[in-house]
Amino acid sequence: MPPPPPPQAYQQQQPYYPPGQNPYIPPGAPGYYQGPTQEDVSGLKVGMVILTVFIPLAGLIAGIVFLNSPSPAKRGVGKACMITLAIYVGVIILIVAGAAAAQH
Repeated sequence: MPPPPPPQAYQQQQPYYPPGQNPYIPPGAPGYYQGPTQEDVSGLKVGMVILTVFIPLAGLIAGIVFLNSPSPAKRGVGKACMITLAIYVGVIILIVAGAAAAQH
């Protein structure tokens, strides 16, 4: 009787890596995927502008906080809050002044 064949080794399934991410490139090496290079704050900017219109004091506080952020993208959000607040206050002043002038 011939000897039995040697047992087959189990093949391990390789983990899936998204395209552009090679698990064999160490972090910091050229070609290492480091994620998006810019922060996407467009949704945050829209939300903060809406908050500034409806609750000006909250917009002022958020604008000051974001203006002091180290991230340039978040400083842009703070600038948008402050510009919106300035326009909002200017419109309110014009409305009040127009209403006062109309009563006299």
